[in-house]
Amino acid sequence: MPMARGLKSPSSSGNNASSIHQSSTSTKHRQQSSTVLLSTSNILILLISHSITFLSGSIFASNHNMQTLPTTPMIIQPQQCPECPSWTTNFVNASMARKMKADNNQPNHNNCPKPFCPPCQAKEAKVVQQIVQQEFKDNGLPKSVDAIAAGMATATKADFAQKFDLGVPVDPSDTKFDRDVLMVYSRKSAMPTKMQQSSSSIDLVTAEELTENCDIMHVAFRYRGGAKNICLALVPNYESYHLQTWMRMPEKKGKGDRAYPLRLVPRTLQWDGQDEFGVPKWNRETRQSWKQLKVYLETYEGIVAELNKIVSRIKYKNTVVVMVCNHGQSELLMNFVCSSRKRGLDIQHVLVFATDKETKDLAESMGLTAYYNEENFGHMPAEAAKEYGDFKFVKLMVAKVLCVHLTILTGVDVLFQDVDVIWFKDPLPFFHNKNSTIYNNDAYFQDDGARSLRYAPYSANSGFYYLRYNYRTTNFMTQLVLAGDLIARSFSHQQAMIAVISEQMSLHGFRAKVLIKDDDEFPGGIHFHQGRKNNYMRQFFAGEKDPIIFHMSWTLNKDNKLLFFKQIGEWYVKEECVSKRLDEIALSGGTAVDTCCSAEALFSCHYRDKPSKVPCSDSPPIDKEGRDWWAD
Repeated sequence: MPMARGLKSPSSSGNNASSIHQSSTSTKHRQQSSTVLLSTSNILILLISHSITFLSGSIFASNHNMQTLPTTPMIIQPQQCPECPSWTTNFVNASMARKMKADNNQPNHNNCPKPFCPPCQAKEAKVVQQIVQQEFKDNGLPKSVDAIAAGMATATKADFAQKFDLGVPVDPSDTKFDRDVLMVYSRKSAMPTKMQQSSSSIDLVTAEELTENCDIMHVAFRYRGGAKNICLALVPNYESYHLQTWMRMPEKKGKGDRAYPLRLVPRTLQWDGQDEFGVPKWNRETRQSWKQLKVYLETYEGIVAELNKIVSRIKYKNTVVVMVCNHGQSELLMNFVCSSRKRGLDIQHVLVFATDKETKDLAESMGLTAYYNEENFGHMPAEAAKEYGDFKFVKLMVAKVLCVHLTILTGVDVLFQDVDVIWFKDPLPFFHNKNSTIYNNDAYFQDDGARSLRYAPYSANSGFYYLRYNYRTTNFMTQLVLAGDLIARSFSHQQAMIAVISEQMSLHGFRAKVLIKDDDEFPGGIHFHQGRKNNYMRQFFAGEKDPIIFHMSWTLNKDNKLLFFKQIGEWYVKEECVSKRLDEIALSGGTAVDTCCSAEALFSCHYRDKPSKVPCSDSPPIDKEGRDWWAD
């Protein structure tokens, strides 16, 4: 038997009368009410619209007032109440039934003629009950919403996510209020078969039963909204694949307040008035990005021709690993090479796009294949970004997009990774496994871990992702290349990438899979920065985790990345090679890889409040009032 999550049926409330108020003969709409004409004495009924609450882990709406109720009256045959001769029912508006539902069918005896006459009350209740039966179904929903909500059922979120690979990271339920998915059916025949005969409740069923009669299924992701009341309006109308967002905000900049009317806003606008995206300005972001795009469009064909020769030589199972680096981050690139060498991993299929000549020379001396194009990358900064999102950072983000686009145009799969990634195993077999349940996706992204509005709904990390070559992934990267002004405006190509993923998924069925952070294979900055209750890093140091890679994301700048790698025992570059050009390194053995790579990890303590292979209790904290990470 299914677990009942019931709505009261109309018949369960008894034959009670509705409240009646005298007024004029006109029929009017009022906010959260409608007016109906009743009897020969022209009595007006003020009605409160039926309120439906959707509450689940995926869909949540509250207090949705239907403000445009039908006003065409439903004709009832004239009936005379002999005990109350002034009461004659000529016609009753359909909204009367909704008033009865809202009032739980409790009559207001003050509206009955004096002295109060029970037979009159009974006659009134009979008429109203007749309307209720005509206007409402057994499950309590008005028939007027049959086109969008003929019935409802639920399944657990875990069961639903197991049956359907939604692509987005589906986090475990935090509370009892977000553990289920609510399905709304457009007709009775779409409902689970066992609910079609008796649908007076919202039943909990399996995900298989929930969808067994669905020909088409739309999926919406809804967050409960913290302290904010979020409402979801399902409007029977021409189909839309985007959600409109309305908030109580001022016309100009400012914080949200319930004193303001609801108005249409950008989907990334926050209650504090901060827009996570913003519109690119023509004279700033757009014009500048077009200048760079012009050079790229004029040169990309020649570059692809050059890359075809390189790619055909180094590809492995039609896959190339792409990295982009300037000289300011070259030591991170060197650490990737040295740590891979320590573990005996083959990196011959790695292609480094150098944004300066110094990095190209250094990468080749480290045994990597490198490519440099003066026209497109000569203007790129050679220094490392001082912090996430600064001007140099953004310029390098654009370069990363161009390099992946150029490579995928050669017809190969692309694994892109930032230089702050290290390998414990070769990651390519994971993506090449045709027996995997997730093999048939177009793209795979590391879970960034952040659940902020600007990364919704995918939270895909742009520093480690795999693209399977096909027309969808090629078009995906093409659209990202054209979004250069959005990258510049948001100071990150991760935001722009997620926006493009969402649109490509909706428009072209682009299958993007985020490798959820709760799995062990692809840890990153969120795992490192979880604080003292960091179970993943403790298990990692204890040898209880078996990751494929580690990505030192969520870190302010390169200097901190180096220190964190040293502290977890994953730094292999000798000090004399850090921040040096090739001509500044005293080579032994003829190559930088022989000179610069340490045979063992170069461990050192730096911050007591960050994860470390051994306790670093004598080191200072990096965060204000940071406590010893190893302390109980």
